[in-house]
Amino acid sequence: MARIGIEAPEDSTKLIKALEGIPQGITPVIFGPREQLRPLESRIKIVDCPTTFSCEDTLANRAKLRRSSIFKAIEHHSKGLVDVVLALNNTTGAIGATLGVFKKAKRYAQRPCLVSTWPNHGFLADSGATVDCTPQQLIEFAIMGTAYIEKILGKDSNPEIGLLTNGKELTKGNRLIHETRKLLEEMRELGYNIPDHHYEPYDLLASKAEYPRLAVCDGYIGNITLKMAEHTFRFIAGELKRRLLDGSIIDKIAGWRLRNKLRSFKQEIETGDHSTAPLLGIEKANILVCHGAAEPNTIEWAIKMANTRFGDFGITNYIKGKIGEYNEWKKNNCSSSL
Repeated sequence: MARIGIEAPEDSTKLIKALEGIPQGITPVIFGPREQLRPLESRIKIVDCPTTFSCEDTLANRAKLRRSSIFKAIEHHSKGLVDVVLALNNTTGAIGATLGVFKKAKRYAQRPCLVSTWPNHGFLADSGATVDCTPQQLIEFAIMGTAYIEKILGKDSNPEIGLLTNGKELTKGNRLIHETRKLLEEMRELGYNIPDHHYEPYDLLASKAEYPRLAVCDGYIGNITLKMAEHTFRFIAGELKRRLLDGSIIDKIAGWRLRNKLRSFKQEIETGDHSTAPLLGIEKANILVCHGAAEPNTIEWAIKMANTRFGDFGITNYIKGKIGEYNEWKKNNCSSSL
């Protein structure tokens, strides 16, 4: 069982509640203000870190980042004191702390990326780690995302890789998309599943796709896409609930009859792999990023995911091998220039 370093969220009561559902054998180590975590002190190790790098903080405040709970958690990870780190506050802080702590570590990719999971076997890389990208970096995101999908769904899952842009036609997109598409087509020679079209955002949610779908983009577009989808779901769910409760007696009866289905759907969205994204691209760094506003059931699932999937470096080593395979092929067989 993994030793999981957990950055305490600003609302520590959510973490306290989440840990009630954790099975025996998992060893959490909590990094956060000891005063707020007293209820856990008798049964879980707490590393006192009074400073939290909150969602309002920026990387310009490097001194605060180095004092923060996420930085201390990743430092422990780099020393082998925990096997994986779960970040529960500022995503930018988690990425900045990882790059700071592992600045001398080897990188099997030029830049890191976050791979988020969507319903119906849709995946998005990058979801917010690297805002400005080159075509080569997007190709590495595609390889890392594909390798991650193969590790969790099986090597025969044959994920389809498309570039996320403003239309399916290959004429759509900007210069970055057009240059990356040339490199993407070359990957067919290595057996990658490349469609004859781009992806639009709704392709991430397609329910009748033949293969898992990996949409590739820079972290700027990816993070906007992810946040828009999250808030659209919350808006629709809230509006549906309000209109059923405020409507006629027939509407209220319909809402009562649908309540279990709606609760099940909400539970599926809030938990599962949708809730947590791995940060890929840095050797010996097992970092998972969860939403800062995550509810207890989401945090509980993220902890279980960290234990079962990232307790060792199996996924990291597999992805590193795939990047190395591509680089070797590129060196020997490809004459394209970026």
